[in-house]
Amino acid sequence: MNDDWIQPDGTPLPPPASDEERLFSSAYDYCTTNWCVSNAADSIFEYGTGELFSSIYQCDAPYSGDIESQVENPPFELVLICGTSLACLVDGLCGDATDAEQALAGEELIDLSQAESLGSATNVSLIDIIWTSIVLYFLTSRFANICPSIAQ
Repeated sequence: MNDDWIQPDGTPLPPPASDEERLFSSAYDYCTTNWCVSNAADSIFEYGTGELFSSIYQCDAPYSGDIESQVENPPFELVLICGTSLACLVDGLCGDATDAEQALAGEELIDLSQAESLGSATNVSLIDIIWTSIVLYFLTSRFANICPSIAQ
């Protein structure tokens, strides 16, 4: 199933070909073009004390690309945990070693599910559900709160 990347009207878009495109500038552009809420009245977020839609809204902020530099030169601790797993490195850089380990466990679950679902064309795969959840979480989370070191 290739319907993880869709427009708000449900029109499917071709999914990115590489992990880099699924995680970096292409993902940012996809999210800000298709899913950013630009009107405070349309937002479903609950704001904390002192928070306003206008102080959180950053959909027109340019993509910085700092995360790619950090992924290219990750701390040794993350290399030991993640190896070459891009999702693991990103989660570890934006969070901590526990987040990296959880990302790696998620990838292993996806791999296991993928192996189990081979040959079952009518089955909605757990891979699609998990991957969609990961992408939506990454794209809809407040970037500055997840990864403050690169959101400047």
